[in-house]
Amino acid sequence: MSCAQKVKDNCNVTKVKKTEKDSVTKDTQTVDRSTLPDYSDNGTLNKDKYVSNNLVFLIDVSGSMDKPEKLPYLKKAVKDMVKVLRSSDLVTIIVY
Repeated sequence: MSCAQKVKDNCNVTKVKKTEKDSVTKDTQTVDRSTLPDYSDNGTLNKDKYVSNNLVFLIDVSGSMDKPEKLPYLKKAVKDMVKVLRSSDLVTIIVY
């Protein structure tokens, strides 16, 4: 499973129809979200498949990250993750 919070695979969508006598009838259709693509055309997470995210990046920049290859990998990983987020997603960064 990705870091994004996945919406239930199946959900019910209710369509309401008005009849001639102003009464209301409901048709319920099941949508299988597992068949939807993970990403939208613009490269962000598909809003129809995933709910908004509230992510916390806990970034270690202490002495344990002192090796020259570690910090660049961390920076790239965070940048790649942020690229797929949408405007409705929230990100908190904590550095220690």
